[in-house]
Amino acid sequence: MNSGKKMHKTTNLIKLVFIVILSLILIYSILLFAPSADKNLIANPGFESGSTQPSNWEFMTTDGNTPVWDSVHHNGTRSIKISVPGTAGRNSGYPKSDLIKTESQQYYTLSAWGKTENAGADHVPAVRVVELDANKNWLNQTNLVFDRGTNDWTQKSMDFKTGPNTAYLYVYANIWNGYGTFWVDDVSLSKTSAPAPTPAPTAKPTTTAAPTPALMYNTYYVAKTGNDNNPGTEQSPWLTITKATNTLVAGDTVYIKEGTYNENVLIKNSGSPGKFITFAAYPGDSVTIDGTGLSVDMYDGLVQIPGSSYINLSGLRVINSKFTGIMVGRDYGTNALPSNIILEKNYISNTAASAIFVENGKNIILDGNEITKAQTMEGLSQQAGETISLVNVDGFEIRNNKLYQNNFESINAKEGSSNGKIYNNDISQHESAGIYVDAWSGNSHDIEIFSNKVHDGRVSGRGIALAIENGGTLKNVKVYNNIIYNNAATGIDLSWYSKGTIDNISITSNTVYNNGLIDSWGGGISADYSPATNVIIRNNIVSKNNHYSIRSKNTNAVIDHNLIDGYIGSQDEVKGSDYVEGSPEFINQANADFHLRSTSPAIEKGSINSVPNMDFDGNMRPRNASYDIGAFEHIS
Repeated sequence: MNSGKKMHKTTNLIKLVFIVILSLILIYSILLFAPSADKNLIANPGFESGSTQPSNWEFMTTDGNTPVWDSVHHNGTRSIKISVPGTAGRNSGYPKSDLIKTESQQYYTLSAWGKTENAGADHVPAVRVVELDANKNWLNQTNLVFDRGTNDWTQKSMDFKTGPNTAYLYVYANIWNGYGTFWVDDVSLSKTSAPAPTPAPTAKPTTTAAPTPALMYNTYYVAKTGNDNNPGTEQSPWLTITKATNTLVAGDTVYIKEGTYNENVLIKNSGSPGKFITFAAYPGDSVTIDGTGLSVDMYDGLVQIPGSSYINLSGLRVINSKFTGIMVGRDYGTNALPSNIILEKNYISNTAASAIFVENGKNIILDGNEITKAQTMEGLSQQAGETISLVNVDGFEIRNNKLYQNNFESINAKEGSSNGKIYNNDISQHESAGIYVDAWSGNSHDIEIFSNKVHDGRVSGRGIALAIENGGTLKNVKVYNNIIYNNAATGIDLSWYSKGTIDNISITSNTVYNNGLIDSWGGGISADYSPATNVIIRNNIVSKNNHYSIRSKNTNAVIDHNLIDGYIGSQDEVKGSDYVEGSPEFINQANADFHLRSTSPAIEKGSINSVPNMDFDGNMRPRNASYDIGAFEHIS
């Protein structure tokens, strides 16, 4: 009996051991084959491996300056050192990662460690991530900036979302138009989940004591199932956007949920520095402000921001306005002027007048909006503004917008608008100028127009035009790295009908192809305002344009180092000096790919003077001994 019990115990022990081993095998199998958490997508992120430079990274030289693989480090034994000697702002060489296959509409987190020494000038050191499409064309760039001066190792991090056409990313770091030393180490790029909306606030205390700071800035909600007598929480939302406009104060946010809101929106409350009032579509929801059947007074908007400041409108659809879609201007009751307005990722369509009209504003950002069928003039006797109109605005950025099938001019910075940038916009199927800067009777100055695509203009559709229509002044305008093609009229036009003072205009490193398709006065680039002073037309590709390649009635203009393909010899047409003549050998102009083939005569034939240090794709110039002509620097 005892031996039987011992044998039974031994058998049970063997079974127990077997079960434990089997369980461990199953657990480790699950761990082995379970999907792992997202890891760093960058190869060699600490710059530790390699022979003469880090593996999977390329060192690019700019202006004789190349990064260094350095022994100063945050972690491991190495980092990358980027430096610009002296105290004059210059562009550094830069390290560039291998291409990283990525997903569109995906959230990513970029982080890096940086150390600076005597960093100064107008710009700051930065680690940058560039988005490319499936054909490896530049789409967008996001910057992770570090502080000026001397600072020990510091980690910086940011979240961003790739665009709908993003297929690749690469990361690079540089000092742009600055000086000093910048070390970079432990760079990380990883997928992350979409940020959740700020949770609904807790109920406010019933005591009459002043609220604590944590309760001063709230997040509210509007939904079609709501009621304006509700507290505005996610569980008990308001019904109308108007309720939100009357309630929100500095620092507050309202998320508007799915649905069509048939109401005029008037935003009179203001935020304050660092405390914007934000009106945003709830993430993933389609939110439409529809003006059907609503009255909108002349020179008003379906959405109006009169004299308010620090306002952000994000992700909304604004349609069917009987005048302007979004109007930002003076409050004629208080005489307050608008400032620090952000209009981003909105869709605006079917407006009788302008889609966006901003007047007498300061620090205005229009970013990533999509606009179509503006200026329909329904119910109006004449044109009132342009698709995007900026009137006497000081400090602005119009960037990453898509405008198509709109009447009249598309983007117009006019009547004294100054200190602004217009870039990365895609403009097509317009009737007049795609981008127009008209000082009118005001004083417009310091405007940059770069990295835009303006194409397929109809009727009298020009690409980019500069003018003064009523005796003002226009000074310090740079037009560079733009791609202008297949337009009805002139590609880039310094307009003959100007009346006033035009000075210090540079038109450099643009690609201007196949323009002047309809209008008999249309062609490539014109400088037809003879009184203009200090005009430079340099390093442009001007190819297959009707009627003329470069025309200049301004005998003082400096015209050099352009590639001319299709000189006609028409009146006032010129070649300038140091020009290149012949086909630019684009990769595929029929599909609007204006990158250069390796055999292009434009390569290394450009001037090094007064030209941009980056190309349309965000690549540093020059790649080799000298600059390439046109909007793209050739990359093998």
